[in-house]
Amino acid sequence: MPSVEELTTWQAANWEEMSSVWAQLTETHSGTLRPQFRNEPITLQQAGYVFQTWVIEGFRLGNADIEPPFTVPINPGIDDRTLHQLDGLLMDGRTGFLIESKFDEVDFSPIARLHLLAETRPIGTMGLLFAGRSFTGPALESAHILRPMRVLLFSRVDIEYALKTHNFVNAVRVKWRKAVQYGRASFPISPEEGAAI
Repeated sequence: MPSVEELTTWQAANWEEMSSVWAQLTETHSGTLRPQFRNEPITLQQAGYVFQTWVIEGFRLGNADIEPPFTVPINPGIDDRTLHQLDGLLMDGRTGFLIESKFDEVDFSPIARLHLLAETRPIGTMGLLFAGRSFTGPALESAHILRPMRVLLFSRVDIEYALKTHNFVNAVRVKWRKAVQYGRASFPISPEEGAAI
């Protein structure tokens, strides 16, 4: 069984490996999710660690300005106890995006938390929440009434589109544009999916 360190410090050699890791993470048998990492069965919690790293690797492979998971101290240099942890940070021009990744079905709590964390940063800071499986219906409904919009929601379809195009940063830019255009944090970025809405 892989260690937590192995699940959180691996690096993808290329997009083929990214596709392979994704296929193993989302593998099902008889309709039941049976995640694996490098051909070894893993638990859903372990799959969460792999997924968190996988998202950061997607940005890294695209040469994005990305920070890996980090902790925020209560008062830097004075009280270094952890206030909260984040799965990453993307800088795209002058816009900063706090990253959270959840492999399991996402309810409203992580959306609200990330919204609050974005609110405590400079104006214009946004959150990116990647859901490896899905968002609950109530989570999506609540996210759409949460104003101002501070968190962009990436569903499994959006994630697979970013993987297919080999461009996670562009996926963020398209999601941002759709959010501005339609006022929806979860508007699909795949042209096929967007046409169906």
